[in-house]
Amino acid sequence: MEKQQKVIKNNISRVARLKKQKRKRRISLLICGVLVIGIGFFIGYKLYIKNKCKDLGYAVEHYLTSKKADNGLLRVQNMTLVFSDDTTAIVKAYGLSKEEPHEKSAVEGMFRKDSLDSWDLESTTLLNTLS
Repeated sequence: MEKQQKVIKNNISRVARLKKQKRKRRISLLICGVLVIGIGFFIGYKLYIKNKCKDLGYAVEHYLTSKKADNGLLRVQNMTLVFSDDTTAIVKAYGLSKEEPHEKSAVEGMFRKDSLDSWDLESTTLLNTLS
């Protein structure tokens, strides 16, 4: 009888252990799946932005209003092309500054084409604060 109880107890603990292993496996697969999907969305978003930045106007708007620009603008209201060749462009952008009070300001940005033929922000210079 005692031997039979040990066998039953071992079977119950074995079944519980197998259930626990299955649960761990499912959780790890779920975490890996969510991670792969998240990384896929992140890479897709970055490629989408790179593709859209092939247009210099979109690149100026995107980079000067994003967190990447040191002297960023809240919104680009007007822009003028100062210099452009095949790989470099210098653009003056006018708009409201990000810092409060949101005064009108002018920013000059230097853009360079990367290997994917999209424009990438190299540097910004705050020209002045307009009244």
